[in-house]
Amino acid sequence: MNNLIQKFIIGFLGLYLTFFGNLWAQSDTITEFQNNFNQTQTFVADFQQVYYDSMLDQTNISSGKIFFKKPGLMRWYYEKPDLTEIVIGTEKIWIYDPDLENVTVQFLDQVSRIDSLSFLLKNEYLNQHFSLIQPEKSLISNLADFIPLYLKPLKNSQYIAELQLALGKKSYQIQQFIIIDHQQNYRKIDFTAMVQNVEINNSKFEFVITEGMEVIDEMDN
Repeated sequence: MNNLIQKFIIGFLGLYLTFFGNLWAQSDTITEFQNNFNQTQTFVADFQQVYYDSMLDQTNISSGKIFFKKPGLMRWYYEKPDLTEIVIGTEKIWIYDPDLENVTVQFLDQVSRIDSLSFLLKNEYLNQHFSLIQPEKSLISNLADFIPLYLKPLKNSQYIAELQLALGKKSYQIQQFIIIDHQQNYRKIDFTAMVQNVEINNSKFEFVITEGMEVIDEMDN
């Protein structure tokens, strides 16, 4: 009986150290990530985005280039499979479809109200909105090449059930960014050729509506 109890205690202790040891390691990682992110004022990178629809068991892949400037200014150029631009400015979001020659305009509040993404859109800390977890499944590609962070929102979120980040082992830059919703759909974004703290003019984050372009105004919705 004593041997059984001893084996149980050793087994439980091993499980405890595995679980909480991973969380402690992640805690150190989140500090290093935040230090790097605090020093990053801008970045430019190529991206590939994978969207998985769990209901249809279907995957869509797109790619392009992103420009980012704190606090939360972004311009996404989608080059494949279809040309699209998403511009996130100080007050508005523009979604431009060159093929249809139309632009959809929304208030920034429609995105910034998602509290879990505030660390990207505002000068806030990741741990203000997330806690560390051990995931049921890691969706990070080439896991051995990265330092993983697995997080869940501190507040119930309609849009995000889990966030998984893959960080560079030396730079602590975000290399993969995965958002999983409550239906187990996910959006995975891989960043490559990232350059930090380059000069980007604020005009990059304004969209100029030209004559003849159809404007779909969703700011009152």
